[in-house]
Amino acid sequence: MQTRGVVWRAAGSSVRLEHVERQISGNASQAERIIRLEAKLDAIADTLADFKLMFRRAPERP
Repeated sequence: MQTRGVVWRAAGSSVRLEHVERQISGNASQAERIIRLEAKLDAIADTLADFKLMFRRAPERP
């Protein structure tokens, strides 16, 4: 009887471990996407700052 309980718990632990591993691997790819988005946002912010500087320096037209 105890052997069945140990096997049952081990099987349950295995399923839970697989579930956690899937979540972690999914989060890793999500983290990579977030990092790429942050890099793109930084580039966009830099470009916007350049445009603002150009417009400030441009002479006013009558």
